[in-house]
Amino acid sequence: MIIDDLIGTAGWKKLFLLWLPLVGTLNPVSRMYLGSHSGDQVVYAIFNSVAMIVLYHFVVQKKIYELFKSGLKGHRFGLILTITTILFLIAIAAPIIVYEVNASNRRYPQIYIDRLN
Repeated sequence: MIIDDLIGTAGWKKLFLLWLPLVGTLNPVSRMYLGSHSGDQVVYAIFNSVAMIVLYHFVVQKKIYELFKSGLKGHRFGLILTITTILFLIAIAAPIIVYEVNASNRRYPQIYIDRLN
């Protein structure tokens, strides 16, 4: 999400967009290869990430830019900056909260818990 804001319309954007799918593919595969996550966790994270990117790009980002542009015009800049900051923090915190809620509701079989001891 932040990368989308940073690249903008730079000329090297095309090269950067070729690199992103490579990292987006190798990172989940390496997480499974190293045994950090199972396949269902990786697939869930990919779908969750795509959903958050789409939500941010098509909803939140436009609202943040509108608030910031109106703030630059001098109309209650402090209030607009506060609202923009809160929306940005929500965009960052939402995937973490969703993951934690889903992880806390997941029940593990007793055999896995016994293996930890």
